[in-house]
Amino acid sequence: MYRFFAALLTMVFIVFQVSTGYGNGTETNHPSKEQLKINEAIAISCAASNDPLECVGDASNNCQMIHDDGFDGGTTLGITTCIVHETKFWDRLLSLREVELTEQYAERDNSSFKQIISRVQAFEQAQISWRAHRDAECRFQYALWQGGTIRSIEAAGCQLSMTAKRLSHLNHLEIKN
Repeated sequence: MYRFFAALLTMVFIVFQVSTGYGNGTETNHPSKEQLKINEAIAISCAASNDPLECVGDASNNCQMIHDDGFDGGTTLGITTCIVHETKFWDRLLSLREVELTEQYAERDNSSFKQIISRVQAFEQAQISWRAHRDAECRFQYALWQGGTIRSIEAAGCQLSMTAKRLSHLNHLEIKN
């Protein structure tokens, strides 16, 4: 799915370059490394808060206010880029939580008496299915808006929202006997 969005962003960027004459060498399609660090600090603060779902999007909203160093966070490409950067942060947290839970489930699987179903296998299958659902839902959001430039923003926002919600769900799971 990431390949889909990478290809999508590439296509949007190429179309944007061709249609506007963008690309004379002074612009970039990413915020500066310093700005990315600030946005990641915002996302880290959000993730550590009591209710991270309340502040999901704050980092990308901050990023969208950037209008310097050849990056314009207020354009369709800029907004999409900002959302994708924040989604990558939440996806890294989700991956870390998946590893943590897999280790805990493996320990329980190994210490339990007779298993009916492996917790690890069930969790891995659930994650595969969840990712497929998220990707299909976000493709659907793109399709709904395919007649306008908002489509990439809607699809990227879908990825961000669903990823953060899944992380929140996994963070509230308790290990059962």
